[in-house]
Amino acid sequence: MPYENYVIHFFNHQTHHRGQMRKILTEVGSQAPVSDIVFMPKEV
Repeated sequence: MPYENYVIHFFNHQTHHRGQMRKILTEVGSQAPVSDIVFMPKEV
């Protein structure tokens, strides 16, 4: 399998889990933190 396929799979997989986290936190009444890497604070 080409290396590019692994990169695409990793990106899609972590995006899926970030979506799950946001959904669960929203359902229990919490505000989900920013989880988009490009918008995260530099100190994280």
